[in-house]
Amino acid sequence: MTKAEIAEVVKGFATAALHARQAGCDGVEIHGAQGHLIQEFVSPFSNKRQDEYGGGLDNRLRFPCEIIAAVREKVGNEFIVGYRMGVEEFTPGGITVEESKEAARRLASMGSIDYLSLAQGNFNTIDAHLPDSHYPPVTFADLHAQIKAAVSGIPIVTSSRIRMPEEGEAIIAAGKADIIGLCRALIADPEWPDKALRGESEDIVRCICCNRCWSGVVANKRLACSVNPTVGFESELPALAQAERAKRVVVIGGGPGGLEAARTAAGRGHRVTLFEKSSKLGGKLELARHFQPYHESSYAADYLSQQVAKLGVDIRVATEATCESITAERPDAVIVATGAQLYAPAVAGDGSVPVATYSRLPSGATVLVMDEDGYFWAACMTEALARRGCKVVYVTRFLEPLRELPEVTRISTLRALDELGVRLLTNMHVDRVEGGAVVLRHYYNARREERLANIGEIVWVGAQQANDRLAHELLAVGLTDVHVIGDAYAPRRLGNAIAEGHRAARAI
Repeated sequence: MTKAEIAEVVKGFATAALHARQAGCDGVEIHGAQGHLIQEFVSPFSNKRQDEYGGGLDNRLRFPCEIIAAVREKVGNEFIVGYRMGVEEFTPGGITVEESKEAARRLASMGSIDYLSLAQGNFNTIDAHLPDSHYPPVTFADLHAQIKAAVSGIPIVTSSRIRMPEEGEAIIAAGKADIIGLCRALIADPEWPDKALRGESEDIVRCICCNRCWSGVVANKRLACSVNPTVGFESELPALAQAERAKRVVVIGGGPGGLEAARTAAGRGHRVTLFEKSSKLGGKLELARHFQPYHESSYAADYLSQQVAKLGVDIRVATEATCESITAERPDAVIVATGAQLYAPAVAGDGSVPVATYSRLPSGATVLVMDEDGYFWAACMTEALARRGCKVVYVTRFLEPLRELPEVTRISTLRALDELGVRLLTNMHVDRVEGGAVVLRHYYNARREERLANIGEIVWVGAQQANDRLAHELLAVGLTDVHVIGDAYAPRRLGNAIAEGHRAARAI
């Protein structure tokens, strides 16, 4: 950037802050973190300038200091101005927490900012921006606490994987920060602060840190959340209103889609009965709780199970619904959320290597994972086998492994798989088995094969068949208001099931 361009950007920040004040905002936060432009100036890793904006810390801080001063001059002293500060880039030659202590002291000494909000990472370490379940809860509270200890007289905001009020309270009580910052947690539940204030933590929709929200935004798509079906659709899906007439609603299936349908229908005043053939609610999420670190997806089932019980839903577990038992309920509407059946497709060859949807082989066995999912299910199965001690070969016909995971989550996952010794083979698929070996064929070059010997089992991930038979039976006997949702309609993702359950219940 030329000096004229720098001056133009500084002026732009100040003008934007003034517009925010004129629009009625209480304050602005200047984003000087996470590898964006301001942090690029501050970081010795990215700033190689030879003028007064590069070199030592004073020079590298010149750009953010000019922005802060210009913003304060424009908005006056009664308007809140915060600064988002990257304190550690986890990059050789980049910003370190030790240098950030001094930078924070200098920024605070300006007297122009009202608080410092702390972050970490750059675009080399982008997974640190939004740590997923591979990271511990309240991931960077101790890192941020070092800045808090080094700077006095200015409030410090900490964030990253703080999901519940109790976690935030513990951070503040320990003196590690003054304010708790939330982002993904507020996307999962915008009422989080009000519920925390009322002491209703159990009613908070807990973020599962899947990073679906981030992946949609960076792809220029509408904001979406796996566990909050209304985010991004607020004008279309306003706050729940009571139904004009209470109806008798039967929900078949106690997975996430069925639970959300039951919760929403009961919340609108309908009389709801939920049938679940297994002894526990949660569907596939009940299985996920047994696999670290993917167990956090089960938080969605925990929340929904608790809510349907609170709302007085008639929950009948260990009760398989039939056409006769459903019609005997004389329902006004039925929501079919019976999910999908996993299956292992037939593989050509001599059958010398078994094919399954899950492997119970012991530590030391070699297992091949054939991934036709590309998402969390495939990641979970692959990592779980490796953590058990199996030697895992991961195969996908896609151009890259786990291609549908949000990028920040995929980084964490691929790092874990590498540390666990998983071998990754892309552009390949299982062609046949013979003589105890698996023969792979290149997906784009049919002439190329690779033979893998001593494979104990193939775990096939992705093949599912919708369980929609009961829906067709109900329609055949004359029930007209039948809604088929989630995997029972078409096998897809957690977010689809919850969103469709919510919308189906709103439509009744």
